[in-house]
Amino acid sequence: MAIITPRRTESGWNGFQPAMQYDQEQRKINEQLEAVCLKSGAILVPMHLAFKQGDAYHAFGTEYGNRVPLYRDQNHLSPAGSLRAAEFIMPYLFPEKGTEP
Repeated sequence: MAIITPRRTESGWNGFQPAMQYDQEQRKINEQLEAVCLKSGAILVPMHLAFKQGDAYHAFGTEYGNRVPLYRDQNHLSPAGSLRAAEFIMPYLFPEKGTEP
Protein backbone atom coordinates (compact mmCIF):
# COMPACT_ATOMS: atom_id res chain seq x y z
CA MET A 1 0.00 0.00 0.00
CA ALA A 2 1.34 3.40 -0.90
CA ILE A 3 0.44 6.66 0.70
CA ILE A 4 0.47 9.38 -1.90
CA THR A 5 0.85 12.62 -0.06
CA PRO A 6 -1.04 15.81 -0.92
CA ARG A 7 1.43 18.45 0.22
CA ARG A 8 3.80 21.07 -1.06
CA THR A 9 6.98 22.60 0.24
CA GLU A 10 7.24 25.94 -1.54
CA SER A 11 7.29 29.12 0.47
CA GLY A 12 3.91 30.71 1.04
CA TRP A 13 1.94 27.50 0.51
CA ASN A 14 -1.46 27.70 2.21
CA GLY A 15 -1.72 24.06 3.32
CA PHE A 16 -4.07 22.61 0.74
CA GLN A 17 -4.06 21.57 -2.89
CA PRO A 18 -7.11 21.64 -5.18
CA ALA A 19 -8.34 18.09 -5.79
CA MET A 20 -8.41 18.58 -9.56
CA GLN A 21 -4.73 19.58 -9.58
CA TYR A 22 -3.67 16.78 -7.23
CA ASP A 23 -5.63 14.13 -9.12
CA GLN A 24 -4.15 15.30 -12.42
CA GLU A 25 -0.59 15.20 -11.03
CA GLN A 26 -1.10 11.76 -9.48
CA ARG A 27 -3.14 10.19 -12.30
CA LYS A 28 -0.27 8.14 -13.75
CA ILE A 29 0.85 6.60 -10.44
CA ASN A 30 -2.74 5.86 -9.43
CA GLU A 31 -3.37 4.14 -12.77
CA GLN A 32 -0.22 2.04 -12.27
CA LEU A 33 -1.32 1.05 -8.76
CA GLU A 34 -4.78 0.11 -10.05
CA ALA A 35 -3.20 -2.04 -12.81
CA VAL A 36 -1.03 -3.89 -10.28
CA CYS A 37 -4.06 -4.53 -8.09
CA LEU A 38 -6.12 -5.75 -11.03
CA LYS A 39 -3.39 -8.23 -12.04
CA SER A 40 -2.65 -9.43 -8.51
CA GLY A 41 -6.14 -9.45 -7.06
CA ALA A 42 -5.13 -6.95 -4.38
CA ILE A 43 -7.48 -4.22 -3.27
CA LEU A 44 -6.31 -0.65 -3.67
CA VAL A 45 -7.12 1.42 -0.61
CA PRO A 46 -7.29 5.07 -1.73
CA MET A 47 -5.36 6.44 1.26
CA HIS A 48 -5.04 9.88 -0.28
CA LEU A 49 -8.78 10.32 0.28
CA ALA A 50 -8.13 10.40 4.03
CA PHE A 51 -6.70 13.87 3.45
CA LYS A 52 -9.40 15.17 1.12
CA GLN A 53 -11.92 17.67 2.44
CA GLY A 54 -14.39 19.05 -0.03
CA ASP A 55 -12.57 19.94 -3.24
CA ALA A 56 -9.04 19.95 -1.81
CA TYR A 57 -6.41 17.80 -0.13
CA HIS A 58 -5.26 19.25 3.17
CA ALA A 59 -1.91 19.02 4.94
CA PHE A 60 -3.30 20.37 8.21
CA GLY A 61 -6.12 19.24 10.43
CA THR A 62 -7.78 20.41 13.61
CA GLU A 63 -7.21 18.84 16.98
CA TYR A 64 -8.87 20.27 20.10
CA GLY A 65 -9.48 23.50 18.20
CA ASN A 66 -5.84 23.86 17.14
CA ARG A 67 -4.40 23.61 13.64
CA VAL A 68 -2.04 20.60 13.50
CA PRO A 69 0.22 19.34 10.70
CA LEU A 70 -0.73 16.02 9.13
CA TYR A 71 2.84 15.53 7.87
CA ARG A 72 6.12 15.39 9.81
CA ASP A 73 8.13 16.11 6.66
CA GLN A 74 7.73 15.66 2.91
CA ASN A 75 7.51 11.88 3.14
CA HIS A 76 6.15 10.98 6.57
CA LEU A 77 2.89 11.48 8.38
CA SER A 78 2.77 13.24 11.73
CA PRO A 79 1.00 11.56 14.67
CA ALA A 80 -2.19 13.43 13.72
CA GLY A 81 -1.82 12.36 10.08
CA SER A 82 -1.16 8.76 11.11
CA LEU A 83 -4.30 8.75 13.23
CA ARG A 84 -6.33 10.14 10.34
CA ALA A 85 -4.93 7.47 7.99
CA ALA A 86 -5.63 4.71 10.55
CA GLU A 87 -9.21 5.85 11.04
CA PHE A 88 -9.68 5.95 7.27
CA ILE A 89 -8.33 2.44 6.66
CA MET A 90 -10.22 0.68 9.47
CA PRO A 91 -13.44 0.04 7.48
CA TYR A 92 -11.34 -1.57 4.74
CA LEU A 93 -9.59 -3.86 7.22
CA PHE A 94 -12.61 -4.60 9.42
CA PRO A 95 -15.79 -3.97 7.42
CA GLU A 96 -19.03 -4.11 9.32
CA LYS A 97 -21.28 -6.90 8.17
CA GLY A 98 -23.29 -5.82 5.14
CA THR A 99 -21.42 -2.52 4.59
CA GLU A 100 -18.54 -1.39 2.44
CA PRO A 101 -16.38 1.76 2.76
